[in-house]
Amino acid sequence: MYGNATTDHVRYYLQLRYRLLPSIIGAVAQATDSGFPLAARLDLFWPTHAEASGNDQYLFLNDSLVAPVWNTTLNTTSRTVWIPPGEWVDAWNGSRVMGPATRLVSQPYERIPLWHRAGGFVIVSEDQQAQRVMEQDWSHLTIEAFPASCPREFHRTTRHLVERDYATRTQATLLQHPAPLPTESCNSNLSISLGGGVRRAWTLRFHLAVAQQVSCARVDGIPAKFATIPAQGAARFHPLGGRGDGAAPGSGGVAELTLLAAPSARRVLLTLGERAAPPC
Repeated sequence: MYGNATTDHVRYYLQLRYRLLPSIIGAVAQATDSGFPLAARLDLFWPTHAEASGNDQYLFLNDSLVAPVWNTTLNTTSRTVWIPPGEWVDAWNGSRVMGPATRLVSQPYERIPLWHRAGGFVIVSEDQQAQRVMEQDWSHLTIEAFPASCPREFHRTTRHLVERDYATRTQATLLQHPAPLPTESCNSNLSISLGGGVRRAWTLRFHLAVAQQVSCARVDGIPAKFATIPAQGAARFHPLGGRGDGAAPGSGGVAELTLLAAPSARRVLLTLGERAAPPC
């Protein structure tokens, strides 16, 4: 009824939902344990801000700010969005904004206004063929992480990957230490720890700010080299595209590394910055 272009956009969002299943199942387990919802009003996080009390935007999986365009009766896809405190990465163009702030945002009809919390991450599956949740291949998962550009405070984000039998949980923790004071370079140290117990390969994708780069990397204490994937054109880009996918058009690229399957815990240490850091 609506043509191939519309079908392609609907297909992308359906496939994105399946890619997000590892994160969604982890959030469902958290909701079971604590009652905290998968999609939360912003005043659950920022109760002292009056702007957070609206029903027309929400935080999904604790790290994604979603602001749907509800009213298209005037053929408009613009709306006012309240950006919460902290640094946020526009999912569609990679630009960064510091909150709290109120912005007028415009997107084409096929795009939902969406931001990622700097310092956060999501775990996604690359399996596009499975017809059932239990059939989805989790032997190789991807972490899409969004480091802060020049953090002035300590960032810590922990997520739990809940195996589908609910018997095993793997903890993933992202730590980013503050950058030096102004006048110094914006180099900051970042680490990601992945719990063991399940033999699994991982691909780590760090979405960088403009001019940000990985200057030093170690995996389990051994020097490693990340591949840098450049930004791609806006017409071809979709958020959370997975392994090998290009970066948002206005970002600094994606630093990507694949860890071979291992049953033991893994730890990756990075130095991010605008200038070259000391040797590893």
